[in-house]
Amino acid sequence: MKIFITTFALFLFLINSGFSQDDPGALKVPNQDFGLGIQKNEHNDIGFVLTYAFTPSIHIGTQLGLVYDTGYENYDGGLNFNFSPFVKYFLENEGNLRPFVMGGFNITSTSKADFDNPLQAKTRTVNREQFYVTVGGNWFPYKSIGVYGGFKFFEFNTDNSRIYAGFGSPTIGIDWWF
Repeated sequence: MKIFITTFALFLFLINSGFSQDDPGALKVPNQDFGLGIQKNEHNDIGFVLTYAFTPSIHIGTQLGLVYDTGYENYDGGLNFNFSPFVKYFLENEGNLRPFVMGGFNITSTSKADFDNPLQAKTRTVNREQFYVTVGGNWFPYKSIGVYGGFKFFEFNTDNSRIYAGFGSPTIGIDWWF
């Protein structure tokens, strides 16, 4: 319990020190800063996001995820690793809300148990690559905190040349800039 209280107090101190450095009249958008975040998408995948803000309008980074799925019925689960580099371009401000367009390349590797022969258990790895475009909005209540949400607007799966278009795959996340 002492570790939890100490960690929570340290977290509050770091967040408060980041908030106190903000000028109330300044634009609250990271510029030449590094960010670390957590993101969740429609598939209940939670991953880390590492970002660098080149300018207030252009951020680059990568999403990293690791998920274990036990599977159910005829669906075999497995261990999923996700690596997704991206570029995020911000449009004109709407106060502290910044609409964005994000493009990236997603690489997912899944290790699954193969049960074709019940007497011989083996593992197979399935890789999936896709290009995507996400649209959304980023809210910066402070220069050190960004909260965002968006929808995958376009996706091209290179494995089977499948194209998805529309407003699907919602994503939410939070970034801490330092």
